[in-house]
Amino acid sequence: MLSTTFRILTLCLVLPLLAACDSGDPDDGPQSVDPGNASAVSSLLNLVGGERAEGSPPAPSSADEAPDVSAGASAVSIQPGGRLTLNFAYADGSALAGYYLAVVGADDYFNVPFSGDAAASGTASLAFQIPASLGDGSFDVAYCVYNSDGLVSNIITTTVSLSGNAPGNVDAGGEDSSGGETDGGELSWTENAVSLRGNNGARYRFDCPANGTLRTVWGTDLYTDDSSICTAAVHAGEITQAGGSVVIEIRPGAESYTGSERNGVTSSNWGQWSGSFLFP
Repeated sequence: MLSTTFRILTLCLVLPLLAACDSGDPDDGPQSVDPGNASAVSSLLNLVGGERAEGSPPAPSSADEAPDVSAGASAVSIQPGGRLTLNFAYADGSALAGYYLAVVGADDYFNVPFSGDAAASGTASLAFQIPASLGDGSFDVAYCVYNSDGLVSNIITTTVSLSGNAPGNVDAGGEDSSGGETDGGELSWTENAVSLRGNNGARYRFDCPANGTLRTVWGTDLYTDDSSICTAAVHAGEITQAGGSVVIEIRPGAESYTGSERNGVTSSNWGQWSGSFLFP
């Protein structure tokens, strides 16, 4: 079966200029759009080549020949003004023809035909440029693909959280050659993932240098985000103290974390914590 990687489309959230208030107060600036208002967010979407339609997208097809979509990120966090790329994998028995995309809760959706030649399986991505004037908060995006026979895939839903403390650009999900990962570069054995908290579903690749000193770790398989990433990688069996490349996936906090002894590293128990990571 052929396999290919292609980029479907770049989505731009276009924020219109807001008129000045009737009061004429020169200190009154543009008002931010609430991301919780699904219809307002959808109205700002500008999909090149896409057609806006009222209502909800067609439901997934029940036929065995319907395409399948997987490996999409369930949740990400990004700064307003940042670029978000959502990667996903698809499989099908015939050529991919396009996709449907909707902001969950909105009263319309987009039908975006794919104009190129697509193989029966491969990877694809959707890119969002989040306007800087969009307020903090979150919205859900649901998308699916359809093939040349009109059969519709399952739906992937991603929660997009906006915060000024989140990463500026995020590349998440997918199973392409890059793994949908952001390259974080070399990491010292003292460093943790606290600065990435809230970027749930995003993956980061780090290089742990050789001859590292083991540090403190809390949890097993799921680790508190203030645990040493490199030490947790040794505990999880991803690398040894000789170092190496590791990939972490950011996860929400948990009610508790259970310690254990693995690969010469003893991790500790901990209670509720606000952020986590694991090795996918």
